[in-house]
Amino acid sequence: MQGEFEKIDKYNLKFVGQAKKREGVTNEEMIIYTLVEADKVLDAIDSLRSYPNILGLQNLEPDRNYSVNALVHNRTSGPLNEFIDSLLKTKPITSPEADSQRNWLFKDTRAIYTKICFELFFKTDPRWKKKDENMFYKELLGHDELDTQAHYMQFKIINAGGDYEPIVIDADKRRLEAVKEMTDNEWIQGSKARQSLHQFVIELLTEQPWRTIIPSDIRKGRNYTMVKQYMELMEDRLKLNWLFEAVMERKAAEVKAKPEPKEEAKISTTVPTPELEEETENDKAIDLDDLKPKFKPPHQNEDGSWLVSFTIDDENIIEEVSSAENMMMAGQYAWDQWKLGKSLPRKAPAPVVTKDGNMWYSRINIKGQPICEAWTGSKTASRDSSLNMYKKMLR
Repeated sequence: MQGEFEKIDKYNLKFVGQAKKREGVTNEEMIIYTLVEADKVLDAIDSLRSYPNILGLQNLEPDRNYSVNALVHNRTSGPLNEFIDSLLKTKPITSPEADSQRNWLFKDTRAIYTKICFELFFKTDPRWKKKDENMFYKELLGHDELDTQAHYMQFKIINAGGDYEPIVIDADKRRLEAVKEMTDNEWIQGSKARQSLHQFVIELLTEQPWRTIIPSDIRKGRNYTMVKQYMELMEDRLKLNWLFEAVMERKAAEVKAKPEPKEEAKISTTVPTPELEEETENDKAIDLDDLKPKFKPPHQNEDGSWLVSFTIDDENIIEEVSSAENMMMAGQYAWDQWKLGKSLPRKAPAPVVTKDGNMWYSRINIKGQPICEAWTGSKTASRDSSLNMYKKMLR
């Protein structure tokens, strides 16, 4: 969101502006490896920064409780953790004997990246000829202290440097085809004016595939209500980002191509996602204020978040707290977080979804207060995101 990147050569970037939990942003220059061509990384960064949700982060202001970095973390950690956990369970990267039920966090990707870089470059790059392993991690990660490396040394890389086949997104082609597929839609075929509007949009995208379509682009001489209804109908098809569809299409092709195992050899390793159930009498009977947790000393991560462990009736519980001033506050936040999740109804209240400009705003209210909020360009995605947040809050 705020770093500055400059290409050094095909697989190296100069990076300035690392976020720190205390200082905010540093001016220290770092030379970092890229595991694909540096030009592709720079293009991806530019693309990421063009998304409305990321642009919105630029307007955040610190307050007395949270720094800008903490506010950014609070808004991004949930969706990122959900994405990477889903991706790495769909496309597992661990060996068969590893823990297949691991809950992945987005920060794990940095640890994996760092360990791959170590395997590929530590023994071959003259930069490290007179430096030990600890200095490698310190310089690559921008750490001030050597003892902060532990989290980034937890993985063992079995095969670093193997070739892989990249996923072809073809977002512009997918978008245009998705729009064309709606030509026979009943609403569009309902009048010549709607058909003309739809054909005009197809022509716009044919000439300018990456164009963002907004109502003013297609309003000229047309009925306002019709244009509004058209934009709502075509919302998901006019989106710019088709990465998810590309990933799922690739996955479907892999599953279809995979030979069917013999019937007796079928073993399911999928952990079913529990449905949200109605609140039971046992749930209602728990008096959370009577519980006495026993805390262990919390552990603070490099990004400023905390891992807080405590036990209740011999059950060990771990909560992640995004930001806290000290160990005592981290423990209190973790306990409040767990109690809130335990007190929520098992079945989520229906999300309230409204449109705010070009974005859809979905929220789940408990006792009149919103506790799960999501803003995206898609009505369905916003609703699903707020429901997923609610599921993750349950304890």
